[in-house]
Amino acid sequence: MDETTATTLPRAAIHPALLWLMAASALIFFVRLDATGLWAPDEPRFAQVAEEMRTLPSGAVDLVVLRLNGEPYTQKPPLYYWLAAAFGSASGHVGEVAARLPSVLAGLACVWLTFQFALRLTRRPAAAVLSAAMLVTVFRFVHLTRRAGLDVLLTCFILVALLALYELRDAKRDRSRWFYALHVSLGLAVLTKGPVGLLPIPAFAVFLFWQGNLRGFRNVFPWWSFALSIGPALAWIATAVALTPTGFFEAAVVDNLFGRFFTGTSHIRPWTYYFVHFPLEFLPWTLVWPLAGIHYVRTNRERPESDQHTGTRLLVVWIAFCFVFFTISAGKRGLYLLPTYPALAILCGTALEAWLRERKSFPQGVWSVLAVAACAIAGLGAAIVVGDGLSLRAYPGFELPILMGASLIAIAVGSGAAIHFLRSRRAPLIQQFIVPLVAVYLVEGTVFAIAYPAFDPEKSPAPIARAAAEHTTRGAPIGIFDHPAMAGGVAYYSGHRVVNVRDQDSLDAFFAAGGRNIIVKESKLRQVPRAKMFSILDGSRSGSRRLLIIAPKASNGPAQRT
Repeated sequence: MDETTATTLPRAAIHPALLWLMAASALIFFVRLDATGLWAPDEPRFAQVAEEMRTLPSGAVDLVVLRLNGEPYTQKPPLYYWLAAAFGSASGHVGEVAARLPSVLAGLACVWLTFQFALRLTRRPAAAVLSAAMLVTVFRFVHLTRRAGLDVLLTCFILVALLALYELRDAKRDRSRWFYALHVSLGLAVLTKGPVGLLPIPAFAVFLFWQGNLRGFRNVFPWWSFALSIGPALAWIATAVALTPTGFFEAAVVDNLFGRFFTGTSHIRPWTYYFVHFPLEFLPWTLVWPLAGIHYVRTNRERPESDQHTGTRLLVVWIAFCFVFFTISAGKRGLYLLPTYPALAILCGTALEAWLRERKSFPQGVWSVLAVAACAIAGLGAAIVVGDGLSLRAYPGFELPILMGASLIAIAVGSGAAIHFLRSRRAPLIQQFIVPLVAVYLVEGTVFAIAYPAFDPEKSPAPIARAAAEHTTRGAPIGIFDHPAMAGGVAYYSGHRVVNVRDQDSLDAFFAAGGRNIIVKESKLRQVPRAKMFSILDGSRSGSRRLLIIAPKASNGPAQRT
């Protein structure tokens, strides 16, 4: 068996390999998905908007006008909420799993599309498997896939658009299928998260300019095609504006969308933010970036006109364009660059497969890095076991379970034994590399299945919301002092309307509406107007995250239970 055969799956093995990969992805995406509540602030807010849509309190208009806590919600377009509400309708409630299902299914689609894109690019099934497997073992990607959110769904639609753009590079091919796939996916991306879904369009223009074929832009984006890519979103926003009070357009489009980019209405970060966070959040495969860069330069020199290099250049342009665009943007979050992760995984996977195919053994430095990583994992596991759980300073009272430590030790020892066995058998390098790949997968699975549920009391608003409901009469509102981000979570888990209390006037209005109980961070207790008139009824979380339920001292304890 020569090196090419050893590192390339036979044609008959393509589908079994993909099936195994999809099964492994489904396992890590779904394992104990309902073991944690919806974590504040985004998850419960998204679920509450979807739940209010499902119940249709105002009729069919609520399918167009999103609502949070009974008020029009202007922050995001409706596609994710439509999907979550549809999944929740089967059980009569948008629960944790239903809220997360759009992201999970989109994550599975991303894995499949990454495999297909890499396979079309390289014609090498091993490279496709490595690319998709790398995506599944990026912790940040799996973390977001398991959460209720918009970004994995957005990433899925953008990945379809990038694959379509790659297929449309050759005007001689049958264009209709990929043409419509491109514009429909862009339209769905815009319905998911707004104009950011159109970023592949200017990125493709930059790619064509680099290729010296800017005239080809009109072939892919004729003027009438925008009826597909932006028409659905325009129809939704026009209908929503017609059905809502004055000011909806300014809040939804001007302030929320354009304000985030130009003025940073939220998540303001320094311009250096992504230079630090982007490499950190793609770990562990950030270590392969230098290899991917070397591979790109070499293919540019040896095969500059090949389909693989053309596709690789498209992916490089996409990554660079997103990095520059969001670096310029005033508002920054790590998840904004999630749509670049499949492209990065393909670049890393194809480069690594080519490198493994050309070598007979790993350099000593690779073994040293793997040994240090295994020792670190085993050491952390031993610290958890010996310490009867590991306390974290950021979360007083929280401890990682002993089972977590035992699992980490088993992964480290098992990986070392597997590597020793494969090296003694002189197994091909790609088989040896599967061991650290699987080890990363197992560590991630351990975190999601064991550590995350242990974090739940500190991350989910469910305990404080349910405790507040215990003290609140049926139909009465619950107040939140100067913490509007918690409104969605408290409304979702308490079943009560939530009022944000900021000052004396809003406090008086809250009391006038029949409210009594207020949730406040312990660190802000003294800022509550007339704080001495309140008594503490209950609390949740610990340390700087401690939350309290307060009520006027005249209150006679818990009211009617809801």
